[in-house]
Order: sequence, then structure tokens, then C-alpha cells
Amino acid sequence: MKRAHRRHHRRGAIELAVGALSLGLIGTGVQAAFAEGRGGDKIQSGTLACRLSSTDPRAVISSAGHTVTVKMPAIVTSMAGSDLSNVSVVNSGSVPMIVQWTEQTSGTIMWQPHGSMRYLIGTANNRLSADITLAPGARHSYDGLGFQWASLTNADLGKTATVTYSAQCSPAGHEDERSDPHRRDSGRR
Repeated sequence: MKRAHRRHHRRGAIELAVGALSLGLIGTGVQAAFAEGRGGDKIQSGTLACRLSSTDPRAVISSAGHTVTVKMPAIVTSMAGSDLSNVSVVNSGSVPMIVQWTEQTSGTIMWQPHGSMRYLIGTANNRLSADITLAPGARHSYDGLGFQWASLTNADLGKTATVTYSAQCSPAGHEDERSDPHRRDSGRR
């Protein structure tokens, strides 16, 4: 009886130590991703890191390197026009990643459909609305970001506008779980 009791305590202590060690390693930058597979569980480890850059001096990259804010230029005519910027994202980590984008506008100008201003999310064949997968060390660049406006009126004089583009970088899986016929049912319908 004493042996079984000691084994139980020893096993609990080992599980607690392994759990604490795992938590400590993951908190310091070591990551592990688990994916179900037919032959058992797979473990993928490495670092996840992405950075943004731009050749546009008006594009301000955040200190964390995941957002770029573009300010509307001074508009000197009432004619319709545009002002374009660019951004690149690089996978500076050691695991493949998926990049998804969001945009947020601010300022005092009226945005379309009620106003004259709209923001752009890239060219027809290369838009921020499409998720991309990047291998470690790979880079993807976007042009055609920024502003486009219709004819302006006196009401638009002195107005400001900014758009912030944010990249969410997450580990890329090796399989699409939705199409894996051997994946266990998670209870979602």
C-alpha cells in the first residue's frame, strides 16, 4: 500500500514538473503546435515572427512591427485623385506562417459611401483581403495601398484621414483539418 501511494505522489510530482517546464519554455519563445494525424500526433516547434516594412516615408511602422499607418497627403486640388503606398511582410521566424490583414480608418474626412474618401487594399491581383502563407525567410509585398478620392468640395478643406493596416501572423498548419476524413469529430455541426 505504501509503494502504490509513493508511486502516485512521484507520478504527480513528475507531471507537475513537466507541466511547469513546458509552460516556462513556451513563455520564453519556444512554441509547440500539435496537429492530429493518422499515424499519431505530430509536434512542430520553432519561433513565429513577422515584420513589416515600407519604402514610403509617410508609412509609419509600429514599434512591434505588425502595423503600418498611412496618412492622407495634403490635397491641393479639388479634382479626384489618389495617393498610393506600399508595405512588405517578412517571415523572420523559423516556422511557416499565415498572414491575415485588417484595416482601420480614422480622421475627420467623410469616408465613402457618404463622403469623398476611400482607402485601398492593394491591386486587383494582390490584395490584403487574401490570406497568404509564408515560408521562413519569405517576403510578400503589396502596392496600391492608401487613398483614393472623388471630386472634393469646400467641406473637405482641412480634413484629415489615416488608415492603419494590421498583420496578424499565426502558425501555418500542415493539413487542412476541415478536409481530413480521419480527423475526429469535434462536436461542431
